[in-house]
Amino acid sequence: MYEVIMPFKDLVNGGDYKVGDIYPMDGVNPAEARINELAGSHNKAGYPLIRLLKPAEDAPVKTTKRRVYR
Repeated sequence: MYEVIMPFKDLVNGGDYKVGDIYPMDGVNPAEARINELAGSHNKAGYPLIRLLKPAEDAPVKTTKRRVYR
């Protein structure tokens, strides 16, 4: 799963993406070459448009301390 870091219109698979969107949209199955193109600088924009999101199991666990009142 990828996060959009720059807004773009996908000219190959269709769809308008804005910053923060998830790429690809539901129902779209882009080729690996297309993903590499968008994640790198070898596209019409000349800079990365998407970045790989870390899997949920690698995300740090955020905990909060609870106060115990007696």
